[in-house]
Amino acid sequence: KSSRLHFLSKSGWFPIVRLGWLAVQRGMQGQKIGTTIMGAVLADFYEIAARASVYALTLTARNADAQRFYERLGFVPYGVPSAQQNMLLPSQSVIDLIEKRKNAC
Repeated sequence: KSSRLHFLSKSGWFPIVRLGWLAVQRGMQGQKIGTTIMGAVLADFYEIAARASVYALTLTARNADAQRFYERLGFVPYGVPSAQQNMLLPSQSVIDLIEKRKNAC
């Protein structure tokens, strides 16, 4: 589930896309299913970010394991540190990654 939100920055509001939920059943974890799903999420986000003025993809990591997973994908924590940490991935990071892969082919 995704929704477009706006966050307040020092200079004003800026648009983001928020990933509402992503989960892999415990017994299926460790098989790269989450990484595969996030690959599809990032490809879709690229299509949005390349065409619109969207600052970042955001989400909330539900626990420390999830936070480490998202950090490996390039997400960084923001806001008040908590057990369910808010994280973001800047749009330009995704655009650069996808464009680099496209140019390598």
